[in-house]
Amino acid sequence: MPRTVTVTVGVDATRESMVAAEWGADEAASRGRPLRLVHVWSPGTDAVTPVVDRGSERHAAERLLHAVAGHVHRHRPEVQVETDQLHGSPVQGLCDVSEDAELLVLGSRRLGSLTGFVGGSLSQAVLARVRRPVVLVRAHGPASGDVVLGVDPERPSDEVAAFAFASADRYGCGVRLVAAEASPEDLLARWAQEYPGVAVTRTGGPGRMARELAEASHGARLVVLGHRRRRVPWGARVGPVVHAVMHDAAAPVAVVPHR
Repeated sequence: MPRTVTVTVGVDATRESMVAAEWGADEAASRGRPLRLVHVWSPGTDAVTPVVDRGSERHAAERLLHAVAGHVHRHRPEVQVETDQLHGSPVQGLCDVSEDAELLVLGSRRLGSLTGFVGGSLSQAVLARVRRPVVLVRAHGPASGDVVLGVDPERPSDEVAAFAFASADRYGCGVRLVAAEASPEDLLARWAQEYPGVAVTRTGGPGRMARELAEASHGARLVVLGHRRRRVPWGARVGPVVHAVMHDAAAPVAVVPHR
């Protein structure tokens, strides 16, 4: 029997992870989905709560998940919550659970902070491999601005635009388009027609994509970027704009994979 599609949050014992769980609960409520909290543990990966054997690690994981689930229930009592703990590679574990998810949510820190499995390098590794949208959430207060959509004029993506417009429609806000060159009018017109209640504004200029997105993220509800799935000789990776924005943005960042 197939699993129920969920909003899935990867959690560890960090403040960013707890904020990600709150964000995921809000998103699950807006989408009408259950929330799945997942902790992946393996020896030596969790510098916040070090443990000495598998039994202790399993018990620590249970306590962590119980604490996060309790916090989420107090925050969003109407959301159905399930918990899972996995043993093994955090990157592979999160990629595996993302297959059953509508959305994968991770806590995120600024560049150079790598404590816990939601640190920068592991988030990048997950982003480069998953086939589902991933949202990176920092420990910032909630914002009520627009959804910021970063568009690559050379490869505009319906999947990325659809995610941004659907999010804005659920949140009751507009879409702020950031494009390095001329806007892909056909793409925008199609989704503006699909969501007539979503107002669209535009900004951006040549060579300023990452900086414009970082600036637009202040006060934004969400920043939405595309990640083109491709393999390179040295393995999967994220592009330079995604890499820069995931470290500099002041709002949650949704990375939507596409071809």
